[in-house]
Amino acid sequence: NYWRDGVRAIDEETYHLISSKATPNKVSEQKTAYISDKTGGDFQDSLESFSEGEKSKRYVTTYERNPKYRKQAIAIHGNSCAACGFNFGNFYGEYAEGFIHVHHIIPVSEFDTPKDIDPETDLIPLCANCHSVVHRKKDKTLSILEIKNLIADNSL
Repeated sequence: NYWRDGVRAIDEETYHLISSKATPNKVSEQKTAYISDKTGGDFQDSLESFSEGEKSKRYVTTYERNPKYRKQAIAIHGNSCAACGFNFGNFYGEYAEGFIHVHHIIPVSEFDTPKDIDPETDLIPLCANCHSVVHRKKDKTLSILEIKNLIADNSL
């Protein structure tokens, strides 16, 4: 159903115009176009076609992270989300066992200079969803307490 919503109806005249301009052997007469009967479709005249996948290069600043800190943080805190309790291994099984994001309480991008990290106090495991929400706004990184409160306030 993903592609169905991206298809727009065309009338028969448009179909024949498109197929007449196609290179031989590129359009098979056995294939049929999706043609609107113009009598009751849910299509709007304003539908447009777009393309995706254009390559572009971006130059960004990245911050080095020491994988030893990650291992230490998981050894100390475990591999369940500190905000919501989600555990990838419990949910997805062996394939996802041990997977977890490790969040810096103070974002690395806010460090003035490189510094040593204490995995017990500076790092915390978060699931991908909670980690994304914590960093959702560039000007405000949520604390673990704030994300826990969001979860508690919005739980059914």
